[in-house]
Amino acid sequence: MKKTRVHMAALALLLSALLGGCGDVPYELTETEEAVIVNYSAHIVAKYNAYQAEGLAYVYPEEETETEEPAAEDVQDGEDTEAAEDAEITPQAPDVQYPESTLADLFGQAGIELDYVGARLASSYTQDDYYLLEPDAGKQYLVLGIDVTNVSTVPARIDYLSMAPKFEAYLGGGVEAKSMNTLLTNDFTVLEATLAPGETRETVILFQVPAETASLDMLVLAANNGTGDYRINLENE
Repeated sequence: MKKTRVHMAALALLLSALLGGCGDVPYELTETEEAVIVNYSAHIVAKYNAYQAEGLAYVYPEEETETEEPAAEDVQDGEDTEAAEDAEITPQAPDVQYPESTLADLFGQAGIELDYVGARLASSYTQDDYYLLEPDAGKQYLVLGIDVTNVSTVPARIDYLSMAPKFEAYLGGGVEAKSMNTLLTNDFTVLEATLAPGETRETVILFQVPAETASLDMLVLAANNGTGDYRINLENE
């Protein structure tokens, strides 16, 4: 450190003598002398500048920065990862590999008949002209109709609420949706009632699907009745 201070003092005296001088004509430096002074000054500044990494950088002229190309295997790995993520986001209906079952097997009981009466898309759902449901923005309803009928000669108690059934609908194009639990009195998933002999309850299962969904050509229903997951072929219901 002491040696450096001596060098800096000598440099200061040299500059005073060369550039100042009691009114004399300033001394003109040769290119060699100017290079010595500039290089030494730059060395001192760079050595003792605590913020060198932030504010001082050497620029190499006419040198382009080369962009490292990703390895072929890295690109392949990235593509595989994106493909896997897409597969998770948009599963296809045929990939639902659950044991085949029926509504009657999963939710039926002695004297009770279950009939699937079709599916439709709707921009809203109204029960008895007073209970109105509207889907979230960009969504519409998929409405599945199921008739529950007491075909016996005695009253029958229905309690699907305690079973807490869950449904998933799989449509073409990778569209899938989980069933909703509503306050509708005809919501199949929360139905709890006593049916008189011969009485039929028209119930629904509601799903929210993208508003642009236009076809129900491919519709697979997965159901869980508390004992496991099953696949219901609605065409056979």
